[in-house]
Amino acid sequence: MCANPSKTAISGQIGLIHLTISGDPQPAERARRGQRGNWYTPTRTVDYRERVKRAWRQARHKPLHTQPLAASARFFFKRPRNHYRLGRNAHLLTPKAQDLLPPGDLDNLLKGLLDALNTLAYHDDTQIICLSGIHKHWTEDDARTELDLWPAASVSRLAA
Repeated sequence: MCANPSKTAISGQIGLIHLTISGDPQPAERARRGQRGNWYTPTRTVDYRERVKRAWRQARHKPLHTQPLAASARFFFKRPRNHYRLGRNAHLLTPKAQDLLPPGDLDNLLKGLLDALNTLAYHDDTQIICLSGIHKHWTEDDARTELDLWPAASVSRLAA
């Protein structure tokens, strides 16, 4: 029987980089045309990109250059108060069916995250050739985004 290697040991073996971005995940929004005809990116999208860049710099990770990469992402949203049953009027406070799902499309959440790291973590997000385990969750803890990046070549080494 083989011993199950720890996540830390595997991380070191494949070159895994873990990044946590605090605060609400923000889907990438489309550029919009202003009143004077100029195009702009919505403020929430710009602010989220800045939070992602700041988290990368604070973690002091080195750039991954131009190698092919694999990525995994988890988006954690703070559970709203209306999800909790309170007192005699609990039936009035339970959420509607559409409110049970965390907000945002997964593809837009992922786009906002990966675009923010262009030229900072990697040359371009076209280097990401494998996506694995992209999830969104409600959490009782603080809202956050977690990203794991690793060289795609290491995936084939481990599978062999």
